[in-house]
Formats: sequence, C-alpha cells, structure tokens
Amino acid sequence: MLQTIVNPINAVTGKPYSGGNVAKLIDAMDSDLRFVTGAFATFRQWLAIGRCVRKGEACAARLLAFSDGQTQETDSGKVKGKGKARFKKGFCVFAIEQTDAIEGWTPDQSPTITREEDTGEAPAVAVAQIAKPSPTIDLAKISAKADKLIIKAEACFADRLQNTAKRLAQAMHKRMEGQRMERQAHILKAFVLASKDGQNPLPGATISDLFQWSEEAAIYKATPVSNGYYGYHVETTDAQYTEAHHVALRGLLDPRAVAASAEKIAKERAEADLRTCDFPGFFPTPASVVQIMLEQAGDLRGKAVLEPSAGKGDLVRAALEAGAKSVKAFEIVPKLADYLATFVRPTGAQCVVSQQADFLNELPVGPHARVDVVLMNPPFERDAAPAHVLHALSWLKPGGKLVSVMPLNWSEKKAADYLLRTIENMGLSMLEVEVDGPAFNGADSFRQTAVRTCILVIG
Repeated sequence: MLQTIVNPINAVTGKPYSGGNVAKLIDAMDSDLRFVTGAFATFRQWLAIGRCVRKGEACAARLLAFSDGQTQETDSGKVKGKGKARFKKGFCVFAIEQTDAIEGWTPDQSPTITREEDTGEAPAVAVAQIAKPSPTIDLAKISAKADKLIIKAEACFADRLQNTAKRLAQAMHKRMEGQRMERQAHILKAFVLASKDGQNPLPGATISDLFQWSEEAAIYKATPVSNGYYGYHVETTDAQYTEAHHVALRGLLDPRAVAASAEKIAKERAEADLRTCDFPGFFPTPASVVQIMLEQAGDLRGKAVLEPSAGKGDLVRAALEAGAKSVKAFEIVPKLADYLATFVRPTGAQCVVSQQADFLNELPVGPHARVDVVLMNPPFERDAAPAHVLHALSWLKPGGKLVSVMPLNWSEKKAADYLLRTIENMGLSMLEVEVDGPAFNGADSFRQTAVRTCILVIG
C-alpha cells in the first residue's frame, strides 16, 4: 500500500524537488515507511543545519542536478545551451528520519552550503560524524616546509656560467626562483611566530591553503633589463598577487622571521663551505657519540665546561643544551673559529667564550679559569690525542671530570705512557667506553672516517 502523503522538499533550502528527482524520492518514501516528512538533503547539507547521518544508513535516493537551461552567449557571438537543461552531476540525499541532532552544535561549526549542486557526490553509505571547528594547523610541518625551501633556495643561488645570453637568462631566472623560495620561507616562519604568539593570521585557512597562498604571495613581477650585452629579467617591488590573503601574508614579514631565516640561510651556506674544506683533524663529533659523552659527563646544569678543540661547535652546543652555565672553547683554524663565534650562541644567562688559539699553548690563568667538566674531541694525527688530554687535565677543578673521544688503541702508543702515569699520580680513575662500530662513518657524520673510537672518562 502506498503511504506517500507529502511532496518531497530540500530540508536546507526549503525548495521542492523537480523533474525526475520527485519520482525517485516518492519511490524512496514508498519503499521505506520511516520517510513520512518528505524532508531530504545531502550529507553535508544535514551537517550545515546541525544534524548528522547515522552510521550504516544508505542514501535514500541518488538524484541528478541539471543546469538552469538558460542560453549563454560566447565571445564570438554564438549562442550555447538554447534553453536545454544539461546534466551536471549526481548526488545522494538522506531523509531527516536517517539523521540525529548534533549535541552542542552551533552555526559557526558548519560549512556554508547554498546550492544543492555545490555539495558534490555523497558516499553510498554514510558514516555518522560531528561537525567540528577547523583543525589546528601543524606548526612543525610549516617550519619543516620553510626549512626545505631555504635549502632549495640555496641551490638556486649557486654560481652559474653567464657568458652567453642563454646562460645569463637561466642564471638570473634561477636567482629569482631562489628569491621567491626564500621569501616564502620567511612568510611561513613569520606565520609560525605569529601563531605561537597567540595570533591567528588566517582564520579558517588549511595548511594547503597556507602553502599555496604563501607561494603566490612571494611572487613579484619581473622586468627586463640589460647588462649592455645581453638582456634578462629581474624582480620588481610589485607583487603579482594582491588578494586580501596575499597581502595579509606579506604583512607578516616581521624582523624576527626575516632575521631567523637569514641566519639559517647563512648557516647552511657556511656549513656547505666547511664540507669542502680539508682541515687536518677536522672530524666533527656525530650526534650518537655526543649523546654517549653527555651520559658519561653527568649533570651539566650550572657547570663550567671546556672544549679544547671546538671545531664547528657540536660539543659546545650540546653542553649549552644540557644546561651548562658557561663554555670556554678553543679552535686553532680561523674559519672554524669564525663559524663557532657566529653560529654557536648561548641563551639566557649562559656564556660562551670562544678563542682562536692553539690549546696546547694556553694555560688556565686566573681564579675562574678552571672548569668542572672537559668535553673534547682532540685531533688524532701523529698520536696528538694523549697530549691534548694531558694538557686538558690541568684545566680541571678538583673533583672535575674529563670526557674525551679517543682512537680505540690510544693506550698502546708511546705517547700515552706519560698520560697514564699522570692519571695514576693524580689519584684519578679512568674508564674506557667502547663505541659500537666506526661511529664517524655513519649517516650523521659531518665528515666521515673509518677510524674506530672509544670514549675516555677521567675523574
């Protein structure tokens, strides 16, 4: 027996369905005795008014959307459509009897839906869900994206041949590409800083929106110039995209973000330069070895630390992060000493004193020269490590501790005899901690070597 008593309508727009869709909905109402109100809507439309489709409910009917059938004149003067309705897409609808009200729902939690055609195709089987505010944007992911852009920008700034018109144009194009990437990285870093300060620069924007808009906001118009021989393009100060969200993102470029990105770029360039240098004994301490040394050194909070052969400052930085009050660092190579002074900085009340000098020529002069802990990675060439460790012992306060990277067979060398006797005469204990495998030949090694090492602990 047929039970249809009402004409089906859209529950959100209030408009009745038309055409063949009416017949489909009437059939649905006749086949399911629950559908007595005749109110239907798509999955997303129900969410828009604070209702969700129950789990396991199949769509009541699959309807078809058509154009309005109006004629449309093209630029060439030809008429399209000629009053015929054209099929656009299919979509699923659910009856109100298949939904439940969302507890605690407010209108600002729902998507804005004005036309049935805009909802797209609903799933054949709906899964109940509660409308929620936009998810929090992952700031770590944004920072990682900015870091990758900085690395890519650095590759664009590499030196290129410019001795022909084509090569010059290619070189300048790459430079503009690097400038855009660098600018986008600055924007993303600024967005992260603003978000951490409690601001919401782009409310409602997803992370995909942010990446796309920041890329567009970083693009500036180019203008042709000439060097007297060849022509090429350079950036102007006019932005290519000027919509509100682009302007807002460019407005985020505060000095903090620019300075942070600029320093990171400078550090990346300096490290790339160091990788090409072949300084004697320059093998920075890998992170895995640093971790073992920190475990052996014990609690560094509030202590004074010495690094006699600082290199690019891996142990200095580790000591600071572990809470050391002060770190005194020596480095004999000028370029490494400059890197150390420029990029290894303390925070808060901490102090770093770096000096370009040969540690073996330095003496602990003054009442505050001696330290609580020595962390060191001495040079291994010509059995130099024992001599550096012996000299470092004179910098230790009574009760202090020395932790040093050493070649695995260091104690078998003649140069080690005097160090072993000194340790015994001073009444100090000695411990060797073996490092698994060639630790300086791993993926985290700045410069690789197959020399096997151990950790010497004296205290």
